[in-house]
Amino acid sequence: MGTGKGVLDMWWGAVVINLSIRAAYPMGWTPPHLTGVDVPKW
Repeated sequence: MGTGKGVLDMWWGAVVINLSIRAAYPMGWTPPHLTGVDVPKW
């Protein structure tokens, strides 16, 4: 059951980032480099 934990953590990280972006930009505007399914590489 622990084999997919890294992927799950990465997925949850992307969800948290996405929610943070939505909270930061309530009008729904998203910076072009943050669109898509790729996790931003900061």
